Amino acid sequence: LHTRLEFALGRFTPRIRSLSVHLRDLNGPRGGVDKQCLIAIRLERPRQVVVIEDVDQEAEAAISRAAERASRAVGR
Repeated sequence: LHTRLEFALGRFTPRIRSLSVHLRDLNGPRGGVDKQCLIAIRLERPRQVVVIEDVDQEAEAAISRAAERASRAVGR
C-alpha cells in the first residue's frame, strides 16, 4: 500500500499537506465486489481536499485504481 501510494503521489509531496487511506470490507464475509478504498488528500496549494473512492472484489485492485486516480486528480 505504502509503495503504491508513494509511486503514484511522490512527485506531488510538496503540495500535499496530509493524506489518509481507509480500507473497508462493505459486505463482510458474504463476498462480492465489496472492498472499498477511500483516499483523502489535503492539498497545500490550492487549499482543497481531494477525495477518491474505488470498490473492487480485490483490495489490491481497489487500492491501485484509487492511487492512480488520486495522482491524476492532484496533477490537475
